[in-house]
Amino acid sequence: MKKNWWRWALVLLWFVVISLFSSQTREESGRLSGGITVWIVEHITPNWKSLEEIVKENLLQTWRFIIRKGAHMAEFAVLGMLLFNAWAGVRRRALSRCALLSMMCSFLGAVLDEAHQAFVPERGPLLSDVFIDFAGAVLGILFVWLVVWIFQKYRKRKETHAFS
Repeated sequence: MKKNWWRWALVLLWFVVISLFSSQTREESGRLSGGITVWIVEHITPNWKSLEEIVKENLLQTWRFIIRKGAHMAEFAVLGMLLFNAWAGVRRRALSRCALLSMMCSFLGAVLDEAHQAFVPERGPLLSDVFIDFAGAVLGILFVWLVVWIFQKYRKRKETHAFS
């Protein structure tokens, strides 16, 4: 366990990053995601400059929602991956147990993150965000689980062929 302390340090560090994002006021958060959204939409929308303002605003509003919720999922996907890595470093655990423990911790983290937002000016907790965060964590955990599983199968296959 002592040699794996850095895995848990990364989890803690990422919780701090999530907390910092959650500590932003609605205006600060909107300014950050709004700037990113405008840049993306301008670059992916053909004839952006010739569109009517109402069409531009509707596109921006739709994409702003997608990008904000996608950012929630991405934050927690990273958390899920880090948690999986940390649990995998605690003795030898089955992948399914690492995944389950990671999911439980991620869900708790999502709940705590939304509860934290209840104390941030102009922000508030949303049950839907808990589930969006958790979905992101599950996707991250499943991704790492799949990569580790493939690597283990490849290594086992390679070892089997080395002795034949």
